[in-house]
Amino acid sequence: MHIAGLLNRKLDIVPLLFGSLGLEQRLNMDLSADDIDVLIPEIFLNEKWDSIVELMNNAGYTLRDLHEHEFEKSGLRTAFAAIESLTPFGGIDLKQIPIIKEDNVCYYLLNLHDYLKVYKASAKDGYRKNVKNKKDNEKIELINNELQKYKEAKCMAELLYQGHASFRLTLGTGEVIYIDPFAGEGYDKKADLILVTHQHPDHNRIDMVPRAKGCVIFQNSDAITKDGYKTFDFAGVRIEPTQAYNKNHDIKECVGYLVTLGGKTLYFAGDTSKTEQMAGLKNRNIDYAFLPIDGYFNMGIPEAIECAELIGAKYTVPIHMAPGKLFDREKAERFRTPTALIVEAGEAIEI
Repeated sequence: MHIAGLLNRKLDIVPLLFGSLGLEQRLNMDLSADDIDVLIPEIFLNEKWDSIVELMNNAGYTLRDLHEHEFEKSGLRTAFAAIESLTPFGGIDLKQIPIIKEDNVCYYLLNLHDYLKVYKASAKDGYRKNVKNKKDNEKIELINNELQKYKEAKCMAELLYQGHASFRLTLGTGEVIYIDPFAGEGYDKKADLILVTHQHPDHNRIDMVPRAKGCVIFQNSDAITKDGYKTFDFAGVRIEPTQAYNKNHDIKECVGYLVTLGGKTLYFAGDTSKTEQMAGLKNRNIDYAFLPIDGYFNMGIPEAIECAELIGAKYTVPIHMAPGKLFDREKAERFRTPTALIVEAGEAIEI
């Protein structure tokens, strides 16, 4: 973390924590990593290499192997490589790698599916096959076992509606995801992932949430890129940002989220009215759609009913019912559509 912090502050680099140490962070277990592998933009291994040498020297490291871009300090080796190499080597889509924000330090971290691709490619590599084949195969077996756990348990998730537009999703494997923290109770579990749809103060109270080590905070600014919306996987769950907008919410500053786990898809619409994208959501076979119905800052009940018909979810849950209220029974009961499901603040449903 110290090196990642230096790269952030001194060179404006967000590195990717790679190898065994990165896998340790992803699995939250001790793998007895004996070195540190850091991936950075290729330009810093060529034209800007001197800036890396200077940074590492100032931190007390000595360059040991120029060809491998390897430094050493007190017996601990740290090697740099190009993050761009992940695509041809392991077929990794760099745009889909989430950023971890921990103790004011930012770094990229692969998900388990991408780690599996990398270690399978490593096991076929000539040098690795001769020197570290056993360790690579052990990692492959470990990752496969963890992915199987996710496959078996992620269908047993619990979704707590905390009120207003706030949710806490607890996976069967124990990971906890908060969506738009602000309202109600239920902030006792440490977050592994926090999703924020936009920066209005009734949606972005990430300071309320205790965080597990390596917690990922993914906000609207992370979701919206110059290339469109950024989709990523977390603990076997797929997170897909969606359109969200109306006269009070700029499409460039707001998103909703499709969250898919265990064959079930949840749609957290965020603060929005009807969007162009909603008609296409019917093809996603959404299980639960959570739509705002306040009629002040977002669509009212009639438009929300229209959207429910467009989306075609198995269940449609009204939320964000009135300013300053966790829940409004009278409004919820006026949301009359064949798929309507009323969930009160503080109530949990099994997914």
